Amino acid sequence: MAAGTAHVCAANPNLAEAERLIWQDKAEAAYNILQPYEFELSGDVKFDYLLGLAALESGRPDQATLAFERVLIQDPNFLGARLDLARAWFALNLFDLAREEFETLQGMDPPPAARKTIKTYLDLIETKTSRTKKGTEFGGYLEARVGIDSNVNAAPGNTDIYIPAFGGTITLNSDSVGTSDNYLAMALGVNGLYRNGSGISLTGGIEAIDRKLQRSTAFNTSDLKGYLGFSNELNKFAYSIGLQYSQMYLAGNSYRDTPSLGVDLRWSQDSGNVIFLFGQYILQRHNDAVNQPNDADIGLLGAGYAFTIGDQMKTQYFVSAYGGEDRAVAGRADGHKSLFGLKGGLKHVINSELDANLNLGYQRGVYNSINPLFLLKRRDSITEASVGLVWRVAEPWSIRPSISYFSSDSNIAIYNYNRTNALVAIRYAF
Repeated sequence: MAAGTAHVCAANPNLAEAERLIWQDKAEAAYNILQPYEFELSGDVKFDYLLGLAALESGRPDQATLAFERVLIQDPNFLGARLDLARAWFALNLFDLAREEFETLQGMDPPPAARKTIKTYLDLIETKTSRTKKGTEFGGYLEARVGIDSNVNAAPGNTDIYIPAFGGTITLNSDSVGTSDNYLAMALGVNGLYRNGSGISLTGGIEAIDRKLQRSTAFNTSDLKGYLGFSNELNKFAYSIGLQYSQMYLAGNSYRDTPSLGVDLRWSQDSGNVIFLFGQYILQRHNDAVNQPNDADIGLLGAGYAFTIGDQMKTQYFVSAYGGEDRAVAGRADGHKSLFGLKGGLKHVINSELDANLNLGYQRGVYNSINPLFLLKRRDSITEASVGLVWRVAEPWSIRPSISYFSSDSNIAIYNYNRTNALVAIRYAF
């Protein structure tokens, strides 16, 4: 008896070492320690849970489900095992089983961190299974905004600009110098979605935004936008085509029309990460004689990657790069522009009521003609950054504070300016 007992103890795996390896992201090593003992120790709650976790984190979700189910037979209230079983079903693309487990967990009063993970996965399941739904949905929002804009007319801060062609300096009038002001705005959006149940969907909507400044009323703006879209999801591949038409009004007068066409291709990976390609063709047409020389046709092509890091999927990231040409069609003094840009950002789920987002961008533009006033070819570098929160205080209400920064750095002084916009919005969704 004594010898037999000593032999069994010596043969047992080191569970503490396996657990340490799992938390150090060395799941493969932990699995190699535990798996040889599966037949002997099957039914031991701690062993089965660690084996299931090591299997899941090392890319064996099918084997993980067996281990987690054995745990739940012994202890149905083991929240961690039920959560990880749901994650394993998700990894196997068995979304109905995953949803069932996640919804069971929601009724078991999980801690806040687990609630965040559950919501993230349920949202992903909704997205992944939407192609099989059929029907029509309508929605929209109404939003009130209050904010401050440091440069409402997107103009340089200096009043004196040297003009090489004249060999002297001109003084800009007050409307041509950067001006700060407070504002109130209202926004309304309405949208519709039709799904045919086999991956094809049609979307459409309209949006209107009206912004009133406290003092600089000559720069009050109104924007109207309408869009139509078609998309087709083919398992892991999807594509979409969209048409959009935007109108901008300045101080009540029609200022600019912008029709555009966009195409998007996406490949979803098993991990849930997405590779995407996109293209856009944009027409900018100004309706006032002063700005009509700036009319342009713009073509863009780009690629990007959207991904998560870690198994909790609380933070979603994206990066993209694009390039194209902005062709002058009405005699712009600087000629055509070649451009290249980078974008990146993230969305972080803080808890079930609060999200945070960050977006960054950079664009470099080089023009091909010598400006007749400044006697050189224009080069611009544009930097953008924004950060915001979405606080769902009580459905369907949310509060959305944000701050954004825009900087244009040009070798022609009149195009140098910075702009900061801070606002708080209250949104009602319907």
